[in-house]
Amino acid sequence: PKPSVYVKTIEADAFKRDKFYAWMYLILLLLASCLYFHLIQNFLLVDAIYFSIVTITTVGYGDLVPPDNPSRIFAIILFFVGAGAVGNLVGATLN
Repeated sequence: PKPSVYVKTIEADAFKRDKFYAWMYLILLLLASCLYFHLIQNFLLVDAIYFSIVTITTVGYGDLVPPDNPSRIFAIILFFVGAGAVGNLVGATLN
């Protein structure tokens, strides 16, 4: 095969791989945060999913709030890590 075809194939594979890893990172982060808020903080499952998505996407409506300091610290960390995960996914998609 021509070298240019081979290079394009490698770049396409790298693009798919980066996008896959970005999605998996975001899904695992969402799953971990939902489990934390549901099992540790006793949020209803739907509230845990909602709060995790709102926090990860940095929307922060304020209708649900973490009840104590450890969960507030977790939410702060989730905010920064989630913003990075969303940015990583956008970057991998637009690359």
